[in-house]
Amino acid sequence: MSAGPRFWLGWAAYAALISFAQLPDVLHALRVAPAFRLAVPVWRAMTDDWSSVVVIVLGYPAVRALGQTAPPWSGRYLRFAALHVVGAFAFTIVHVCGSILIRAAIYGLHDQVYPTDVPGAILVELPLDTAIYAVTVGGYWAVAALERRAAAAARSAAQTPGAPPVFDIRDNARIVRTPVDQILAVRSAGNYCEFLLRDGRAILMRATLSTLETQLRPHGLMRSHRSWLVNLAAIAEIAPSGSGDYFLSLTGGLRAPLSRSYRSAVSARLAPT
Repeated sequence: MSAGPRFWLGWAAYAALISFAQLPDVLHALRVAPAFRLAVPVWRAMTDDWSSVVVIVLGYPAVRALGQTAPPWSGRYLRFAALHVVGAFAFTIVHVCGSILIRAAIYGLHDQVYPTDVPGAILVELPLDTAIYAVTVGGYWAVAALERRAAAAARSAAQTPGAPPVFDIRDNARIVRTPVDQILAVRSAGNYCEFLLRDGRAILMRATLSTLETQLRPHGLMRSHRSWLVNLAAIAEIAPSGSGDYFLSLTGGLRAPLSRSYRSAVSARLAPT
């Protein structure tokens, strides 16, 4: 997780937003209590409400990390849903337990006992905490999407006229900026995809083949097999391989499978217009 200036700025903005949203509740408690002949000291009103704020704000890095790990544009929808359902529930548990611990400690300093009912508190807080979790990751995704769009626009503006489009292959923390015409094929490799380049390099990137297909199809790469994308401009020959399937001979001697279900689409794209 990045700890650069934008991370700290985002955390500070989040803390300010949550604090501002909680302030009316504190003021309401202090204003309404006398009407019901309740003596609510300031420390108690502050503790009951701001302990919650402290836990929510401290949970920001973990929620942000989950947003980074499973964004909506990852293409892995089952993993996306499962991770964020678990994340929202875990956020509620941490929020409830953390708030109770803080309140119990401060109440103890004033020789009072804070009543605890963890299961009941979790059930009460779950709907609101789920909404807070959703708004937090949603806000992070919105900012991240704007940054991705701005970065794409900057790359497009910096593109030399007449030069081939460039695709950023993300190899862990390293980014390999590669002209698309240098990509012969992309094949699925478990949770990764392997880019096979004209110069013989093979670079792994954590992504789904479906996501890469959407990004690379406008540049001439298309599916030839459930586990392969091929660069149409690099195809030198289509030949049968037996059992009704075919193989593609690509520039540089690379061979890629061409299954029957994709042969007509590939042949149609290769046909002269």
